[in-house]
Amino acid sequence: MGIHHSVYYYHKNNKTNRYKENNKELDKKILEIYTESKRRYGSPKIQKVLASKGTKTSQKRVARRMRKLGIRSIVVKKYNYAENKRVDDTNKPNLLEQNLNAIKSKEKWVGDITYIYTKEIGWTYLAIVMDLYDLKIIGYSYGKHMTANLVIQALNNAVCNVGIEEGMVFHSDLGSQYTSNDYEELLKTLNIKHSYSKKGISI
Repeated sequence: MGIHHSVYYYHKNNKTNRYKENNKELDKKILEIYTESKRRYGSPKIQKVLASKGTKTSQKRVARRMRKLGIRSIVVKKYNYAENKRVDDTNKPNLLEQNLNAIKSKEKWVGDITYIYTKEIGWTYLAIVMDLYDLKIIGYSYGKHMTANLVIQALNNAVCNVGIEEGMVFHSDLGSQYTSNDYEELLKTLNIKHSYSKKGISI
């Protein structure tokens, strides 16, 4: 082509260096977006954010750079609510009637289960018991399975921590854990009245 070999290699090396510099700059931007998203974004979302900021590149290139950087999105699986089936509310009264005021402790307790996702083992479950008088958590239980035993242990812990008074009310939803025979029998043994949220009502 009539070009001296030194000129050819100069331009070849400069082109390689520019590509490396572009990758370094792109890696920096990818890491910034990835960190800002709390490690949730994968290559498709990062590519869109880059484009919105004026950096046009393909999703495949972003994916390659992420692999080079050793980063990937943290995917939180959606919880399958079918595991927490609710039951018929016949003969299950709402004794609170949305009145959350309590004039003394150990008058009205409420219980609930929170779903907590962990990277190591997936979904875990936290059952709590709260006293509506001072809104303090007085008992809890944490485990890998959302069973009646989980809420029973939370209630037992609350009883051990603060004691009970005869005729007090415990309020929960209609989840199968709270309406299980074992849980209902425990409340009867402790002489605690069970109040239930109706369908479509949170308390």
